[in-house]
This record gives sequence, C-alpha cells and structure tokens, in this order.
Amino acid sequence: MFLSKVNSGKKEQINILLFTLDSYNKSSFVNMVQKIGIKNVLYTNDYNDCETILEKDDIDLFFLEVDIFIASIQESIIKFKNHKTLRNIPLILITSDTDYRTHTFAQEMGFESILIKPFNLELVKTVLQNLFEQYDQSKNWYILNSIKKLIEDNQLELAEKYIKTLEQKINDYYLKYLKALLYFKRGEYQKAIKDLKLLLIFKTNMIEAHKLAMECYQKLEEDNHFIESLEKTLELSPKNPEHHFEAGKFYLKNENITKAEKHLKYVESMVPKTDGLSSSLGKLYVKKGDLARAERYFARADKSAEQYSAKDLNQIGLDYKKQKAYNQALKYFYQAIEVLNKKGEKSDKVLFNIASVYFEEGDFEKANYFAKQALQQNPSFKEAQMLMHKIVLEATLKK
Repeated sequence: MFLSKVNSGKKEQINILLFTLDSYNKSSFVNMVQKIGIKNVLYTNDYNDCETILEKDDIDLFFLEVDIFIASIQESIIKFKNHKTLRNIPLILITSDTDYRTHTFAQEMGFESILIKPFNLELVKTVLQNLFEQYDQSKNWYILNSIKKLIEDNQLELAEKYIKTLEQKINDYYLKYLKALLYFKRGEYQKAIKDLKLLLIFKTNMIEAHKLAMECYQKLEEDNHFIESLEKTLELSPKNPEHHFEAGKFYLKNENITKAEKHLKYVESMVPKTDGLSSSLGKLYVKKGDLARAERYFARADKSAEQYSAKDLNQIGLDYKKQKAYNQALKYFYQAIEVLNKKGEKSDKVLFNIASVYFEEGDFEKANYFAKQALQQNPSFKEAQMLMHKIVLEATLKK
C-alpha cells in the first residue's frame, strides 16, 4: 500500500500502473520514473484491463491518461472510488489540458494529482514528491480519509467516535467538514449548515464545503441559499457538468428559461448521455414553445428509459396545455394517472387538469366526466366545483 511504503521509506518498492494509448508517453514515463528510483511500472493500453490489474497486482499508484468529460470514463472513476479496496489507491491524471478548471473538476472526481503533458523528468519528480509529502507529512491524512469512508459507508456511530476523539487532539479544517458531512448523512441539515458556515469563513474556496451546503439547502428546500451555494460551486469548478445540470434543473423549475437553457446545453455538449438530461431539455423546449424540438428530446428520453415522476408528467402536461398543444398535454396527464394508480395515490389534480383540457377544447361531455371523477376523489376540490358550474353554463349556452 502506498501510504505504508512511503512511511516505511520503501519508495523504491512502489508499484505503478500506467494507462495510456500513446506508446511514446509510455516509454518516456517509464524511463523517468526509473531514474527517480521506482522500478516497478505495469502498463496497459486497454482501459477495460485496468480494474483486473488493480485487483490482481499490488498497485500503489495509478497514472491514467483519459478524457474526464466522457460519461463512461466518469462512471468508471466513480465505480473505482466506491470500491472498498481500490479506492485507497491514489489516482493521477495525465493530461495536456492546462486549464485550472479542468484540474479542479479532476480533483472533485477524486484524482490526487495532475501530470501535465508534455512531461519531463522534473515534472514527474515534482508530482511524485508532492504525493510523498502529502502522505508523509500529513500524519492525520490516513485517519481523516478513513473517517470519510466510514461516513460514506453509513457507519456513522464509529465515525462520530473517531471525530470526537480527534477534535480533542487536532484542529483541522477537513475534520470540521467531516463533522458536517456526518450531520448531513444523519439528516441533521441545520446542524451541518451551522458548521459549514463557520468553516467557510476561514476556507472560502473549499469546494467540498460549498457542495455539501448546497445539498443541505436542497434538502431543506431553501431555494435562495441553495442557488447561492450552487453558483459559488460553479465559480470554483465551472467545467463540472454535474453542477451545470443542477443549475439547469433549478432555473427550469423557477421558470428562468434563458439560464436553464445555458446550463443544460453545456451539459449536453460535455456529457450528452447524462441521466435525466433529455427529459429536462424536453421540458425546457415545451416552456419555450418549441414543441417539435421538445418532442425530439422526449423521444430520446423514452429511448434511454429515463424515469418520470407523476409530478413531472403532470407539469409537462400543464406546459403543453399553456401552449394549447392539447393532444400532447392529455398524453402526459394520462401517463401521470397511470403512475399514481400504480402507487395507489389520489389523482384528483390530474383528473381536473384533463377536465380543463377538454373544457378548453369544447368537449363538455368529457370535461364533465373527468371533473366528476376529480370530485369523487376530493369532494371539497373548489377548482373542480367551479369547473363543473362553467361546464353546465357553457353546455346550456351551446344549446
């Protein structure tokens, strides 16, 4: 294990796995690493082999040259970081992208360091030396990282015990973050926010703290504070599609179509297969009145088996109704009723929306039927009662 080999002074015994498709990179990298004194470098140009090699061999460091904006790469990195054993192996990204925003995104994904191409001996030496110092000098690093893993694995009582013990011995900002994370996992969002506010006074650019605050505010449905934290997170990591997707969904919900489109289209340009993206773009274009484009996105969402809640389906129906696209509106209202019926939940509001569509179309018989259905489920439904009166009045005048 990397940490134990560094601490025991056996750096020459470190095993490195290198993934790259560039054979020139491979040979120059191996030569440079060997000059530093590390002899054991395994290499593969097949990304699918990486996990097998990592599990089979005693790998201490994993250098990989990948495009971190490809969805399948992101999925594999997340899988890697969630693996109970492999997640302790430090990841180093090899890239020619010098943009600090890309590097911030890589760090968010769990990369310990960045090696920029074209690299030379000094660059490789610096990256390795920084890793050695991080693991060697930060004596609390391993304990703090272990506590984080305990929290992620929902072993909260044990994590709390270690946090309380460490609080008496050290004053570490990351420990304060872990305490807030513990509160979050317990559902104690106000306590988490209280600690995060204090932490962010001293560590204003700690992205993990801003992201956690954002999640707390989202749970508490405090939209103003949520978007403040989200915008700060975007400022610190403007290339992360995940943050743009959250922003896009927030602005879409709040009818800020211009901002919603900007963020959602960015996600589409970077990670087009993001789960839920096609349906979000479909909703966006219904609101914009671009129904042909909306239908294309909804068709794409259906093909990807994206899930809709009854609330989503009802809202899509309402947006189509505003555009007077009644057939599409009815399609989504009926789907919403199917979802609610499967769950055994009341569908009076959706039935009322169907009745109102038929009323606007002038089909008073069907409008009357669905309004009655809504009132059967909810006899005190005032809007449905008013619609019934309108239906009777209009039907009488029509005669």
